[in-house]
This record gives sequence, structure tokens and C-alpha cells, in this order.
Amino acid sequence: MTRANNAFGADVRNEMSIANNIPTGNRAIDGLIHQYKWSSNIITYSFPSSLSDYGDNYPIDYIADFKGVAKGVKEKAREFFREIEKVINVKFYEYEADPGRAIIRIAQSRVKNPCAYLPDTHHCAGDVWLPITDDYCELNEGGFEHHAIRHEIGHALGLKHPHDSGAFGTLPQEQDSSRFTVMSYNTYRDYWSLGCSRGEHPQSFMPLDVLALQALYGPPALSPNSGIDSLYSWDPLKGHSFRDGQYRKKASGDYVFETIVDDGGWDTFDFSNFTRDLNIDLRPGGASHVMPRFLKYGETAEQMVVCTPMSPRDDPRFFIEAAIGGAGNDAMKGNCGPNHLRGGGGHDRINGYAGDDRLEGDDGDDVLWGGRGDDFMAGGTGRNLFYITPGDGHDVIEDFKRGSGNVIDLRRFGITAPEDVKMLDTPAFGGSVTLHLVAFNGEGEAKLTLIGMTVQEVRADPAMFLF
Repeated sequence: MTRANNAFGADVRNEMSIANNIPTGNRAIDGLIHQYKWSSNIITYSFPSSLSDYGDNYPIDYIADFKGVAKGVKEKAREFFREIEKVINVKFYEYEADPGRAIIRIAQSRVKNPCAYLPDTHHCAGDVWLPITDDYCELNEGGFEHHAIRHEIGHALGLKHPHDSGAFGTLPQEQDSSRFTVMSYNTYRDYWSLGCSRGEHPQSFMPLDVLALQALYGPPALSPNSGIDSLYSWDPLKGHSFRDGQYRKKASGDYVFETIVDDGGWDTFDFSNFTRDLNIDLRPGGASHVMPRFLKYGETAEQMVVCTPMSPRDDPRFFIEAAIGGAGNDAMKGNCGPNHLRGGGGHDRINGYAGDDRLEGDDGDDVLWGGRGDDFMAGGTGRNLFYITPGDGHDVIEDFKRGSGNVIDLRRFGITAPEDVKMLDTPAFGGSVTLHLVAFNGEGEAKLTLIGMTVQEVRADPAMFLF
């Protein structure tokens, strides 16, 4: 479909093409996408400095007191376009010599609120307007003006408000918040309701934004950082973000609220600086944050929500593969790829979820469950519980010792005594015993290797099992 001139009058732009969107059947996508999108994978943008860049008969409400945007707005918008290029198959180019011909044009005027036109067939489509009454000179990470630019660019690319029915319905109510999308009017109620007003606005596009944009324009064709390993960390008191020890974002407040979109390599979330209990979730769309029950009303220290992106086919390029917990009692979940999860201090609960994982409890009394796949586990110091279930694959416990207080939970198998378990001394790892576990109820089976132990030692110590 080709855009046409409408009742607003002539346009100075070249013809732009749009395409119909097709509902996917996934409400997490359909609830965010507009009826149309730009048909090209090359999208231009500009910062007009003259009313003549908008042609004749443009709606007066939008051009009254027209003003070109400040340098800071331009820099921030360029940053956002680079951010989007990392997750979709689109290249953005700035029109400087002839700004009126760009698809997305960003300027200020007498509008009451920030606004933008969605992709469509009229000549205002793609235009972003910011109020001259708002302060866009200082764009603080997570501040309203900072958030407004990102939100309106989302509209210009074809994202709608999740509460508007549009062509394909609304977003599920439980996902209609800034935890999932910058297009929502609702704050992350489960977290920021504690009186942390400075944390209302995300500092990046959020998981469902990535999902919806990839549904519109496809994932990136090539990954410029593919194969590069990255370590992400945060300052829990000041909110600064780091990548491989270098400043990645300098927070203007003292909170963290962002989605990390990485594009290849072995990547790690390092929360070892945090002292309070954390919920760490590496699954697509998961959120890692300080447990809300440990935050006090109005307190800002250690306020953090770090999300992982979502993609239509769970593209592993966007996975975070590893995480390091803090000093508190953390809950950690991996994803369907290979993961390395370390609990750090405290009494942690670590679930590898799926894939071939390495789980380390480190200090404290920890619970470790490899999940599906062939996993290596080490409890570390303390009295640890290893959870084994039917279908888990072939797991290995590296540091299980008699008399250590460690326990293996086999209750899901319906086994009542060690005699019900087939055991075999194996030469692997310099000497070990392998247990062949078969569920009595037919749910499945699993294998478990205990390094440094023998069949005789295992049979002599039934207290190491929970039946």
C-alpha cells in the first residue's frame, strides 16, 4: 500500500510505502501492533528546523509555535534508533540536507502532550511532536522527557498503546505495565508502588517492545557483536550500569529499570554487589530484581529491575547465559539454553530450567535443580539439597560427600529405599558412582553421577536421600 495525499494537502516527502500487519494469534504481540507498518527495511528520520519541511495545510494544532528540537533531543533520538537497530532488521538513516523528506520527523510545538502519528497513508504519518512547554534540555535516564521520546518513536514505527483495542485487540491486563512495554501508561505496580516515583519510567525498550518490533520488521539479519562475551554489572547504590567494567549508562537517579539486549557471545549478569535477596530470571522476558518485601517505602537503595528480551522464536542470540548472585538469599532461574548460575552468599534456590547447565551454590545452604538437560552441580559450603526429577537427563554432582549434611531429593521417582536404585561404580571423573533412576509411576527416568563416591558408600548412607 502506498501512502497518498489526503485532505491535509500536499506533502513534501517522497512516496512512502506501508504494509498491512497480520495478527499473529499471540496477544503479547497483537496487543501492541498497529494495523500498518512501514514496508521498507530502510527508515529515514530527521529533525526539521523549518515549517516548510512539512508542506502545505498541515494541521495547525501541531505546527503552532513550531520549534526545532535541541541538540540533546537529537542525540537521544539517535541513541534510541541505534538501540532499535540491534533488535530488528531495519537500518535508520538521518536526513540532514532535506529533513522534510524523512519518514520520521521529530520537532516541538504547542501540543499539550507528546504525540506521534502511526504508519498510515496520510502525510502526517510518522511525525513526532514534543511540547515546547516541557524541558527537553536535560534528558535524564528514566525521566519523563527521556521516556516520552522513546515512547513516541515506538508509535512512529507502528507500536500502539496496549490498552487501545486497535485492529488486533488489547494486551493482557497483567502485561499492561512499564515492566513489559514502554507503550503502557501504567507503572510497574508490583515494584514501584513502594513509593519509588523516580523508577516509574524504563531506561530502555522493554521485553514486549522487542517482541512486537521483531514481529513487525523481523530480527536483525546480522549481529555486529556476535561472538563477543559480555559481563553486565550494576552499582546498587547509585544505579550506574557497566559492561565489562566500563560505564555503559550513568544513571541520573539511583535505580535501574532496563532490558538488556545483547547480540551474541557468552553473557553474564553479575549481581555480586547486591546485599539483599534477589529474584534472578534469565528466561525470555524474565525480570531480575530485589525481592520487593525487602524494600522499604520511599527507599531507593538497591532498587533494580533488569529484564531479558523476548523474540518471536526465542532467538538464542538474545539470551543471557550466566548469572552471579549477591550476598542475600537469591532465587535464580536459567533459560532453555546452557547456563552457568552461581548463587554467591546466602541460602539460594537455583533452577537451571532447561539445557545443559552448571550450577554452583557457593556459600550457604542452597537448593539446586538442574532441570531438563545434562547438568553439573556443586553445592559449595553449607548443607545443600539437590533436586532430581524424572526426565532431568544425566546430572553430575561434583562435591557430594558423606557426612556433609547434603541431601538428594528423589521423591518424584516414588523410590522408597536405596535398594530400589540401580547403582554402578564408574571410572568417569577419576572414580564415581552413577545412579540410574526410574520413576515407579512411569513419568520417566534420569541418571545421576556422584564424583568421588562408590556404590558401597552410597548404600551405607541412606540418610543422604529423601524418598
